Amino acid sequence: MNFKNLKLLLIFSFVFNSVSYSQKKYDISITSEANPVAFPYTYIKNSNIIKYGNKEGKLTINSNSESDTLRIECNGYLPKEIPLQNQSENLSIILEPSTEILEEIIISVHNNEKSKWQKINKKTKKTFETEYFGIFEGSHIISSYKIETVTKFNGIRFFVITNEVGKDFLFNKKVRPILIINSENLSDNMLPNKIIYFEKDAQLYTKLDIEFKNTVTLIPDDTLTIGIELIPENSENPNMKNVIGVLTTKHLLKESKTVTNNYLSKTQKTAHLNQDIYFELKMVK
Repeated sequence: MNFKNLKLLLIFSFVFNSVSYSQKKYDISITSEANPVAFPYTYIKNSNIIKYGNKEGKLTINSNSESDTLRIECNGYLPKEIPLQNQSENLSIILEPSTEILEEIIISVHNNEKSKWQKINKKTKKTFETEYFGIFEGSHIISSYKIETVTKFNGIRFFVITNEVGKDFLFNKKVRPILIINSENLSDNMLPNKIIYFEKDAQLYTKLDIEFKNTVTLIPDDTLTIGIELIPENSENPNMKNVIGVLTTKHLLKESKTVTNNYLSKTQKTAHLNQDIYFELKMVK
């Protein structure tokens, strides 16, 4: 074999192997404590390959390189990275739950108003500084606050719009609430990974109540991070008309920071907002 033919053979072999690997597909199942992890957010690091799993924690994702690393993130669980080199095409991944201080949550879309809820810091006024901020499928909005006084609570209430005003209703909405507490006495504590499904009879303006059985106590300088994530119905083809509005207000609390992020955007831009999520706490005396 002459040098020219050898060179062509090497080039062909390289191209063939590259194309062959670029088509490698992984069937993934994600569980925790023998239970499926619903709608896990997964992506290939250093790429724009992003996927949500389904309700059973299953998904299929393609890898472009032997050196790719898969990362899984899901509220309520510790993130995990899996190097894909030498991995089987059928992957079973187990996530470790984050430390939880909340034993149980009770979700009701239509609250019966018997519980006493307390507005935070000041009453929200419907002015140009207050509005419903829309988040799209695959996005979340979170606000972080510095705690100023001792706060004891066992419930959080958000105010949402299930659809844009004047638009046809799109009822297929799945929301994952976010609650993270940073305290010297606690590690990163997250709300258990519960999904809220909006039914067809959900009102246009809805109180979204999240209650838990035990009491959370925060002290000054602790940080409370809250938010809402809108799970996409189809991670292959997100419906950008599927929007949920979250009530916000300008600078509700001191030392606060609010960001919104779209998981499914190729650029994954994080926007820092000059407005905070408005919420109420079910206070414990």
